Amino acid sequence: MDIEAIAATLKRADASPFKGSDGDLNIDLGDTKRLLQLRDGNCTLTEASLGTAPTLRMSHQDFVGCFAGTHDFGVALRKRRVHLESASESIERSYGIIDAALDLVRLDGRLAASLLPFYVSLGTNVRRTAITTATVRTLYELAKELAPANTLEIGFAFGYSAIAIATALEEHGKGEHTGIDPFQASHFDNRGISNVAAAGLQGRTSVIVEPDYLALPNLLREGKTFQLIFIDGNHMVDFTFLDFFYAERLLDVGGIIVIDDVHLDEVDQVVQFVHERRTDFEPIPSRSSERTVAFRKIGADVRTELSECQYLARRRRI
Repeated sequence: MDIEAIAATLKRADASPFKGSDGDLNIDLGDTKRLLQLRDGNCTLTEASLGTAPTLRMSHQDFVGCFAGTHDFGVALRKRRVHLESASESIERSYGIIDAALDLVRLDGRLAASLLPFYVSLGTNVRRTAITTATVRTLYELAKELAPANTLEIGFAFGYSAIAIATALEEHGKGEHTGIDPFQASHFDNRGISNVAAAGLQGRTSVIVEPDYLALPNLLREGKTFQLIFIDGNHMVDFTFLDFFYAERLLDVGGIIVIDDVHLDEVDQVVQFVHERRTDFEPIPSRSSERTVAFRKIGADVRTELSECQYLARRRRI
């Protein structure tokens, strides 16, 4: 895909959910500049620049990658934007609108249709969610491939990832998605629940409004099992370890665990533990990125307390 192909894609795209919300963004690719504009429900990319618009500097490769699915435009917007002397509300709004419109361009088909209410509700807020479009696409595709009977998500928030998973379940005509979020009412004002309902997926989704350290052992005690589990709760290392500890016990052999925000040191400690010590899990490189890692459960945990003590003793000698 090249810049001309991107321009042609945007020209055909339907950004009508944002009709009446205009936005401008300069893209500085080093040797050339482009202008992204959202006007009256149409998103265009032209060879121009606009002095009053904020500027995003990025490489040609990264820009193309945003549309090829190997990079995430929302992350680029949040990480790479130029520090302006006064970041006005209109500039923040422009970023949010364009970011949301481009998400819809990349997530075409049934998933984009399910996410329309979500973007209409939250799309003009650039800080709407920390989950990337690439992660949402991965969850949707995994749920389509696995055709799971039950899926689990630790950290429900605005319902972005829940909509992706539940959309795949709805396409299969079976399956139930369970979310765990103690702050759904107190912090998120039940926006995740209402966004899922606006997508017509409330029949596929339920939310446990309890902390993970209470909800997860209860699910295990009830004999629940899952085929796809997404971990994106409290990112402190002890909470992430706790989430994995229970998730792997709730996961069927052949099922997949997806861990988000692996760029954080605390979360990465858990990921490295799984890589080094959990031979009952294999990584899935094709479903992993710089922010997300996926593991498939391939058997039972054969470690013993003695084997772990011996392993730790060897590491101390090193």
